[in-house]
Amino acid sequence: MIMLSDVKVEIGQLNIHADKLYNFLVSEDPRMGYQRVGNIFNYLRTNNSLTHGTIAEGVVVYQNNEIVAYAFIENFENRDDKVINHNDVHFHDLGVIHFRTKMSLRGKGYASFVAKHFYSDIIKPLFERNRPNSFIIATGDAVPIILKAGLSPNKIATEFYSANTFESKVLSKWAA
Repeated sequence: MIMLSDVKVEIGQLNIHADKLYNFLVSEDPRMGYQRVGNIFNYLRTNNSLTHGTIAEGVVVYQNNEIVAYAFIENFENRDDKVINHNDVHFHDLGVIHFRTKMSLRGKGYASFVAKHFYSDIIKPLFERNRPNSFIIATGDAVPIILKAGLSPNKIATEFYSANTFESKVLSKWAA
């Protein structure tokens, strides 16, 4: 059970938290330092921003001044290369979402807590600012967490796609 008196929630761009997020990530699983999220935090640590207009924004939950959970999106909102034209209809890939909860605190409500803040403060406004045919990518454990927080299933692609597989991996999920 979360003791809210000990919890601090920070919302916004993650560049100011990059060092702490990277250290949290690799302390939980050292292999993560060399995977996608670890590379993002490491890049932010040295460059203070991502490339091509991508923004890392999200929610970081601290308890007793220690990171215990985060959720963030690699936000592609300002990237023209993430607008897909399919049969003369424009679709906008708004980004990839990521969640992490401290191993020792899993199953205690932290993922739901961070997801609710992430959805209401980051994801919902992101969709409100963009075209109706916008979507995000969520894979693995991120899918049920963001759905439980309130995101409609027809706004999620659950697999990475290429131009060849956009219809089968994205549009077919929405038609189901």
